[in-house]
Amino acid sequence: MNTKITLLIMFVTSLLMGCVTTGVQKNVAPDLKENGLLLLPVTDRALFTATGVSFLVIDSQGTRKILNVKEWAEKIPPNDGMGKRFFGAFVLPPGEYKLSYWFLNQTEGGSSNEPKEPFTFKLNKGDVIYIGNFNTIRLRGTGQFRDRFAEDLTHYQSLYPWINNMSVRQEQMKSTWWLLPGGKEMD
Repeated sequence: MNTKITLLIMFVTSLLMGCVTTGVQKNVAPDLKENGLLLLPVTDRALFTATGVSFLVIDSQGTRKILNVKEWAEKIPPNDGMGKRFFGAFVLPPGEYKLSYWFLNQTEGGSSNEPKEPFTFKLNKGDVIYIGNFNTIRLRGTGQFRDRFAEDLTHYQSLYPWINNMSVRQEQMKSTWWLLPGGKEMD
């Protein structure tokens, strides 16, 4: 079956079954006694409309969840291009995770292929981890993780005041281009 159709079916099924993981609340700290917190910012570079990015994440037991990074948007500073930055934060059970696919929200074009080298992270109870800023370039159909820890953490602390009292661990993803169908790598 075509990857696009498979992901679409999985996304709709996830919506119906409640497997789409939404972000945390701004003014209420999540209970991390039994879970961890993933910080997943996205820079969505777009000429016209930036609507965020969703990721399919799979844990070591095969449970699939879609992480929809579309909340708390702010415009990219004019000297850094056009588009928006989104600051997703997701409560997940402890475990080992793999990012399998990504796709642009509200845009045709389908999902990415699985990465050549897996993007994995481990989340423990009580952890708050940052895996990098996913920088997408809609026009090129590509994205990559990059390290913007200090800048992103400052934004998280202003959006989610309760993060100021938490220790945030950086677990940076490898910075390689991850293409959508028909996407083009950057030089």
